Amino acid sequence: MRCRANSRTLLWPGGVAREMTEPPRTDAFVPGPHLHRLPTGTGPLNGLSFAAKDTFDVAAVRKSSGNPDWLRTHPPAARSSPVIEQLLAAGARLEGKTVLDELAFGVQGENEFYGTPLNPRAPDRTPGGSSSGSASAVARALVDFAVGTDTGGSTRVPASYCGIFGMRPTTGRISLGGVTPLAPSFDTVGWFARDGALLARIGSVLLGEPTGVAPYRFLWAADAFEIAGPRVTEELRSRAHELFGPMEEIRIYPDLPARAYQTYRTISAFEAWQVHGPWIAEAQPRFAAAIAGRFRDASMVTRAAAEAAYDYRKKFQSVVRAATPAGTAIVVPAAPGPAPRLREDPPADPVASRERIISLEAIATLGGLPELAIPIGTVDDAPVGLGLIGAEGADSSLLALAASGAVARAVR
Repeated sequence: MRCRANSRTLLWPGGVAREMTEPPRTDAFVPGPHLHRLPTGTGPLNGLSFAAKDTFDVAAVRKSSGNPDWLRTHPPAARSSPVIEQLLAAGARLEGKTVLDELAFGVQGENEFYGTPLNPRAPDRTPGGSSSGSASAVARALVDFAVGTDTGGSTRVPASYCGIFGMRPTTGRISLGGVTPLAPSFDTVGWFARDGALLARIGSVLLGEPTGVAPYRFLWAADAFEIAGPRVTEELRSRAHELFGPMEEIRIYPDLPARAYQTYRTISAFEAWQVHGPWIAEAQPRFAAAIAGRFRDASMVTRAAAEAAYDYRKKFQSVVRAATPAGTAIVVPAAPGPAPRLREDPPADPVASRERIISLEAIATLGGLPELAIPIGTVDDAPVGLGLIGAEGADSSLLALAASGAVARAVR
């Protein structure tokens, strides 16, 4: 579904924001007056523009978190999220809030209330979610960069689908203050850019440290590529070999990938209901059918089931972290394949598609590890990204690789 510009009556209270001419419409930005914030300082992001997923607080402005009833029932933010403040202090200017899957509880980027942001690299396909609008705004060059979130793939998947760089940091590295939660033990802040050097500059601001030394040992996760299938594997193997040379082959999942999917699904559903269940019970919000179904399922996850999933996560985490000592990166597909088409006949099975995506993204998610998405491949005339999972806390080393001349020459 695509929403029409100015077709909705949901308004964003002005506060100290000022109404300006609307940016070019790709449905990346939330409806209403265009939000604009000038830099509050100078630094490495001087002169650059950015957009923020509408889960981030901006002082004196209401946010929707992707749902009009959330917008209706929550007051304007008292202050901006620390991430927004950091970026403004580093010289960047905020040029709008972006559309997302409702409460970030999706991976395809479709929103029944605010529309599906355009995927400019593949206009007949979805942009990926839940940070769909942020990825769309960057891919269309409406802004220089954008921030989103990544719980189970919400930065890596849209980066892969839209053919741009995306970064999920080590869990806990960047403040989530003033960000609508989904599953707090998985939630991270993510960011997008069209080139790796800028991605690294943003990282230096948000991480508070300079770019490190790029990884030098690369492990090909064969079982992760089995999820993607032969065409994606062939394309990404060729491109990865050009970049990294010979790679050691490993199998990273301690059990079947479906076990990783079920573990993520159980924990994320349990935590999402703990966070949002009281509001849902009180506000009785409207949700799209798929989102309503996920929250209904979430309400039935028992604490015993969650505890068993937490126990398995510890096992999974120990295996993945043991495979990624300093200087090492695991090579995976950033997403299982190109973005699904917007209108398929017959339609694809959304449950099976979601399981493939989450199973793949669960390597870094359950491991709590950083992952870089590099826009390096094409299948069926649509982008497919390469994912690199680094050691715990080695975010700056992945960003050094993103900024390297080798990656700049390989990206096309």
